[in-house]
Order: sequence, then C-alpha cells, then structure tokens
Amino acid sequence: MEKSTEKKNNFKVAFDEIIKGKVNTSSNNLKEEKSSEKFEEIEPILPVADKAVNNLEINFKHNSNSDSTIISEETIIEGSIKTKANLIIRGDINGDVESEKDIEIIGNVVGNVKGNSTIFLKGSINGNVSGHILLTLIKESKVTGDINGQELECDGSVTGNVNASNSVYLGPNSIVKGNIISKSITVKEGAQIKGSMEIL
Repeated sequence: MEKSTEKKNNFKVAFDEIIKGKVNTSSNNLKEEKSSEKFEEIEPILPVADKAVNNLEINFKHNSNSDSTIISEETIIEGSIKTKANLIIRGDINGDVESEKDIEIIGNVVGNVKGNSTIFLKGSINGNVSGHILLTLIKESKVTGDINGQELECDGSVTGNVNASNSVYLGPNSIVKGNIISKSITVKEGAQIKGSMEIL
C-alpha cells in the first residue's frame, strides 16, 4: 500500500511540475513579448547609427583613393613618375620620382627622388634625394646618392653627401659614408660616420 501511495504521490508531483512548467512557459512568453516591445522602442535608433558608420567608411575610402597614388608590390615601372598627390611606392621604379606631397617608399627606386613635403623610406633609393623635405630613413633602409633637404632623420644607411638646411639626426643604427653639412647635427651612440661634419 505504501508503494502505491508513493507512486500516486510521485505522479502528483510530476503532474504538478508539468502544469507549473506550462505556467512558467506562458509567463516566459509574456516576458519575451515585453522584451520585444522594449526592442521595438530602441529599433528606430539603429538605422541612424548604421548610416553614420557607413558614411565614415565611404569618406575614409574616398579620401584614401583620391589623395594617394599607390604603386603595388608586384609592379615594376620603367620611366619617371610625377604627381601632385601623396605617393606610396611598394614596387620598383626605374626612373625619377617627384611629388608635391608625401612620398613613402617601401620598395626600390633607381633614379632621383624630389619632394616638397616628407619622404619616408623603408626600402632603397639609388639616386639623389632633394627638395624642401623631411627625409626619414628607418633601420635597414638605404640611400645611395646625395641628399639635399631641410631635415634628415636617419637610422638607416646613406652613401653620399648630406646637406640639410635645418637639422640632421643620426640614430644608433645609422651609417653615413659621406660629408654632412647642417645647422644642427645630433649623433646617437652606435652611429657610424665616414666623412666630415660641418655645422653652419
């Protein structure tokens, strides 16, 4: 008798739990409806944010494409380049390069480079560099030719004479094989110079 009453009690407990489960699921449905109502209140704000983000992306792409000329890594150009835009050279140029804006050379140029702003070198130039420029050479970059500009920041290698009207900074990895003339010359420990230095 005790076993049958236990079974009945267990059945009642199970039945009660099933009923309670239905009640809980219906209350969950109410909660979901309430949460979806809250989501609907927020939803109109989202498209405005999306439009703003899309505009930022469009403006960024538009500016980068219109303001820069890019020579890709696998490109070899036989001939000179002259541009009024920023110039990024990742490939190889066999000819002179001239830009009225910034020049970034990651690849190699065999020819003279002339600029009116900044020239940033990660690769190599086999030719003279000139203009109203700040020339920056990072470690392992190389110029084989004379440099005539306003400022030189060098942590790479220069084989040629340097004439900078404002200042020359030689970092610890720099190697200069040539004479240096400038108003201000800073030489960090480790820099190697094979030539004379003249401060104006």
